Amino acid sequence: MTRLLALLLLGVLLERWRLFAVLATPFDAGALLLIVTLLWIGLLLASVAGLLGARPWGAAALLALVPVSTVLHGVPLVPGLSRLLPAAARPTAVLVLNVLVALAALLVLRLLRRPRDAAA
Repeated sequence: MTRLLALLLLGVLLERWRLFAVLATPFDAGALLLIVTLLWIGLLLASVAGLLGARPWGAAALLALVPVSTVLHGVPLVPGLSRLLPAAARPTAVLVLNVLVALAALLVLRLLRRPRDAAA
């Protein structure tokens, strides 16, 4: 499940590659937009790295990414699905999709923190 979440996040990163343009032209973008974009990209990359390594901090970084992505950027953490909906329904779709991703991150965090010797 950790790899599936990491692949979803990589898909989001590829879909939103235009956010890197903010980093390429830091003087054209406002300081707040630059900080929020750096935070979003940093949390996304940390989440992918941690989830690929099945580390609990990857799920924790994803939990921190959800509100940044939802409130500050309005970006769904599931690639492609929000574009299928009409524009009026997209904010609700972003919220619902990102809450589902947060629930999946909580499940992953719970599974990764489960004692290993309990299964034996």
